Amino acid sequence: LTAKSPADAVAAGEVSRLCAERFVDLSSELCAVLGLPLPQLRIISDTAPNAVTVGRRPEDTVFAVTSGLVDLLDRIELEAVIAHELSHVKRLDITSAALGASVLGKSLGAIGGERATLWLEGRDREVRADLAAVSATHYPPGLISALERISASGGSRPASLPASLLERTARTWLIPLAPGGVGAGTSDRLDLLREL
Repeated sequence: LTAKSPADAVAAGEVSRLCAERFVDLSSELCAVLGLPLPQLRIISDTAPNAVTVGRRPEDTVFAVTSGLVDLLDRIELEAVIAHELSHVKRLDITSAALGASVLGKSLGAIGGERATLWLEGRDREVRADLAAVSATHYPPGLISALERISASGGSRPASLPASLLERTARTWLIPLAPGGVGAGTSDRLDLLREL
């Protein structure tokens, strides 16, 4: 990923010190709660609010948020998003997603297209992460509010990243980079969270 450490992002004026510290502190706290090593934390300079975790194992995970996400969300909403992304690490969703984006994914794409990649990544990947996040934070309204604010923002596709990278990671973002733009598929997630 083209991203900077939180300290570098502050120095470059891409996010405030408060936002960067909040991101680091909440990530550290939730890693302790979930029994995970702290991933490499990165901030992508981009106004589109979104987040992604990538890696093959919890020990080598990179957790990246866009500057637009940390600027948009309040503390409770950001905590819910961080819990969502870290739940992917805890559930080892990052491993299947990494396989889906690797050479195996390319060869499967040639023979099975989107269905093969979807099988590797899991059809209800984001819903399961939403439920795990709510279990960790004990506060469904935080994630509901975060998803609503991101959907209302007008766009969650980071324009600063190469198209090839976005294509390989499209389904692994907090708001997947699917056809239909921001909010596509999010309404079902919100309906489920509102029932909790």
